[in-house]
Amino acid sequence: MKKSDLRDGMIVEFRNGLKLTVRGDYMKNNISYCYALRHWDEDLAYFSDHDYDIIKVIQPAQEEKVLWTRPKPKTEKEKAIDRAAEMIAEYIQGKYHPFCTITQILTDALRSL
Repeated sequence: MKKSDLRDGMIVEFRNGLKLTVRGDYMKNNISYCYALRHWDEDLAYFSDHDYDIIKVIQPAQEEKVLWTRPKPKTEKEKAIDRAAEMIAEYIQGKYHPFCTITQILTDALRSL
């Protein structure tokens, strides 16, 4: 989902839990909050405070339909495990020097844990 995909009436939810309704170039609620969409990047991230990143877009209806949810960022441990899996695949494909052992490769990949 991109900022340009937002339409009047859609409900957006920020990381901090605040929900607002899209109205033209603004997001508003029934009380007093009003935010200009120009402050959000096209990927719905807020320019300075990640508590205001848009994490969910909802299409209002009798039954709310979630149109999009921001995926949770990977932890450093998950990134290291992914890298280790990539390195194992590369080892199997023969992309490492023949004298490298799988133990050496995995030790390098998981060193950051």
